[in-house]
Amino acid sequence: MAAARELLLEGGFYRMRMEDVAKRSGVTRATVFNQFGSKLALLQSIAAEAGQRSRSQATFEAQKLPDAYEAFGRSLIEAYRFFAAERMMFRQIISLAAVDPEAKELVAGFEQNRRQDMQKMADRFAKEGYLKAGWSRRSLADLLWIATSFETFDLLHSGRGLSARAAARTVLAIAGAGLKIRYPKS
Repeated sequence: MAAARELLLEGGFYRMRMEDVAKRSGVTRATVFNQFGSKLALLQSIAAEAGQRSRSQATFEAQKLPDAYEAFGRSLIEAYRFFAAERMMFRQIISLAAVDPEAKELVAGFEQNRRQDMQKMADRFAKEGYLKAGWSRRSLADLLWIATSFETFDLLHSGRGLSARAAARTVLAIAGAGLKIRYPKS
């Protein structure tokens, strides 16, 4: 897996040949195909392994905090730290999804899960009395979905030079538009 990740980051998905992965791993090409089945499945495994290796578990743990503000704020910071640590991998996957139907399906599944998570968060904000008048749960979920995307993070991190923490604080302030209390919560 490490060899595939290195090759992906060095040359991108289309230059990452299964033969090269096998050679760098010290195994046969057949072994790589038997283990993963396809190059796209290998890409999925690289992304899943990055999630396990990075701070994604901390993101899920933060969502369990009793206060919705605290849970969202901490989970966003952890998610942005994960994005920062794996920025080039995410860029590769998202770029590939623009031209490859199977990669597009992979990203669509990830986005659907994140959208559902943001709907749950919006529902939680509403349940705890934080939804601002004039905002629906769906509108807040849409705002949170946009705010928590890799693309939003990457614009703030790469485009403005913000750290993961500073980018998260910026997004928390924006998310406050649909909430009764603005970040940072005092």
